Amino acid sequence: MIGNGSDPGGGSGGAHDAATKSGPPASERDGEPENHAESHDEAPEPYLVLIVEDEEPIAEAVAYVVQARGYTPLVAVDGQQALHLTRERWPALVITDLMMPRLDGVELIAALRADAAANHHVPPPVIVTTAAGMRRAEAAGADAILRKPFDLVDLEDLLHRFLGPAGPSGNARAAGTPGDGA
Repeated sequence: MIGNGSDPGGGSGGAHDAATKSGPPASERDGEPENHAESHDEAPEPYLVLIVEDEEPIAEAVAYVVQARGYTPLVAVDGQQALHLTRERWPALVITDLMMPRLDGVELIAALRADAAANHHVPPPVIVTTAAGMRRAEAAGADAILRKPFDLVDLEDLLHRFLGPAGPSGNARAAGTPGDGA
């Protein structure tokens, strides 16, 4: 189970190595608002999964599963950082927490859809993870909701649903994935 305070990463370090974390851009640190409609020149990366989670153990466990399935995880600690990252790389899927500092999941969904419309992109499907706020996630237009704590098998099933079979280096069901009973 993810989101119950345990260390779901199992100490493998795989997700930590694959995750991309960086501080907010200078304009956000200085309190200047960002222009969310900047141009995206690239098409969505077919296996890029943006994970937006402010709780590091959860982010690491989700990134581990994403990578084990053959997809490329990109991790942001809040919605503002996620928007910054999408200016460089447009994801094929977003997995976001609902309640986060600086820009929550509802605001992130709205900003991603506005960016997609402004740049003639198809908005990525969004999976919202939340312990509470199921109605808020539904109202925001989440494509799927995982209630915390959630089973990694449920996450794997949603990855397959939205992105198809495992990525180029992934397994159909990641063997030894934390929380799969292995």
